[in-house]
Amino acid sequence: MNTPPPAHTRRVYEFGPFILDPQDKTQGRLVKDDEDWPIPNKLFDLLCVLVVNHGHVISCEQLIRDVWKENPDPKDVIRHESASGKLHTTIKRLRAFIGETKETEIQNRHGGYVFLGNVSQKTSRKGGHEAFTFSWIFFSPECWKTKILVIAGSLLSLLYVTQYLLKEFLIPGYGPPIDPRLVLSVVQFLTVAGIFTASFVLLDPKERVFPSSTVEDRKLMKLCGYTNLKAWRIAKRSAKKSLRLFFRYWKLLLSAWGLLWFIMIWNFTGLHQLHFEKLEHALNIVATSLNNYNSVAIALCYVVLNHPTISSSNVSNTNLVRLSKNLEGWGGLGIILFASCEVLLLLIKSNQWLTTELPLFDVISGLIGGISLALFVGRIQSKFLGSSSWLPAVLYAYVAIQSLYMAIAPPQSQKGGAILIATSLLLKCLLFLYVVWLVKSGRLLFYFVRVRTIYDKANPEWRKFILNLSRKKHANSGTRPLAH
Repeated sequence: MNTPPPAHTRRVYEFGPFILDPQDKTQGRLVKDDEDWPIPNKLFDLLCVLVVNHGHVISCEQLIRDVWKENPDPKDVIRHESASGKLHTTIKRLRAFIGETKETEIQNRHGGYVFLGNVSQKTSRKGGHEAFTFSWIFFSPECWKTKILVIAGSLLSLLYVTQYLLKEFLIPGYGPPIDPRLVLSVVQFLTVAGIFTASFVLLDPKERVFPSSTVEDRKLMKLCGYTNLKAWRIAKRSAKKSLRLFFRYWKLLLSAWGLLWFIMIWNFTGLHQLHFEKLEHALNIVATSLNNYNSVAIALCYVVLNHPTISSSNVSNTNLVRLSKNLEGWGGLGIILFASCEVLLLLIKSNQWLTTELPLFDVISGLIGGISLALFVGRIQSKFLGSSSWLPAVLYAYVAIQSLYMAIAPPQSQKGGAILIATSLLLKCLLFLYVVWLVKSGRLLFYFVRVRTIYDKANPEWRKFILNLSRKKHANSGTRPLAH
């Protein structure tokens, strides 16, 4: 007997006006004429078995086992007849539900049932998971090379910090021969460098995102809530522009992470202290500037997600493009001014002043990064982006770590810094995998296209709501509403 493929090779079945997704547990598991067709659970389960095995006779006993998870003994006449009656009744309901046509014909043959309609199979987009889950991370073969890199880096970091903390706890006076923050910074740099390289393959802005077939394109237009072809074309161009911008800013973020941890490696070696007294402060200034660069990149990613709509056919001159360009300019200027203030302190102040005032800049930089990341995490909570309920809660922990940036750098505690570095790598990897899933599952593209119609309709619908609410109030009071 044919069985549904595993989740990572997900298939849908088309017959007549219907599209059936046996692995979908949501309302959209059966579609008729491009609209969701709600179906009771048992009818759905029975239809799946018959359609997946179309052209093959399925015995009544097998159908009872697959649909009701029962295996009545033929010798137990009462139970066997009860189960058979239940099956025949459900078959009758299913025929009435999908209609008795040549394309949906179900026949009784040789003590079983067979689906005789013409069924075509289509493989959905790889990995077609409805939500970002641990199942996709660990069991889907999609992007498996990148996943191995990410998981290996995270595990290595966690194992190292765990053994270091155990030795600190179990061995009195234990002092590691190498600063654990240096080892963890090397692991973090190599992991980030790997995912930065992988992002050029996984996040390809030149990849075709919309179907070339006119028929498929019209179906997609209808599913996304568009009725006007011109508006749909504008929406597609806008979505592709937003996608390219998001890829660009995400790669900027990855480069900021990599450069920051490259500087942190040098910072933790302590070699600079042998050559120049103020070089340590200079390296801290560079690291803080890169942390600010990281904050601007996160803010730019947030802006793209928060302004996915356009209001004109000129896609190259929209609010999103103008806002992102302004943020690029002002953000770059802010990074330069921030670093200039630190350099000025480095040149005119004594070491005593530097010890007390430069860390204040680290605190401010950490807070700015925490705010940027909090905005980004808040935006990915959108239902359109399909984040699991646990993901934003976990990533808000990364917001806290980002705010504690100054606690990582020397001369702070090795133990606390090691814990923060290991945890930050784990959360970076989780965030990276989520973005990859957004792209590969089509969620990000769907968000850019579909949410535009929601935003465009929000204000007109709100005005109608207020107007009708006002009319109701005046009707209850016996007065007439003022004309607008």
